Amino acid sequence: MPDYYPNYMILHGIKSFSGNPHDGALVANFDATGTWKGLLSAYLHCPD
Repeated sequence: MPDYYPNYMILHGIKSFSGNPHDGALVANFDATGTWKGLLSAYLHCPD
């Protein structure tokens, strides 16, 4: 699972032109582990 802050993506979004791009850039209480497991099984079809 990736473990980094996607600074390059956030700084090139629309908010970079209309305020602080870091405000609200990431979803609060995001379940990274659950999302990663779901992507591996449902989207990438990786075996356990």
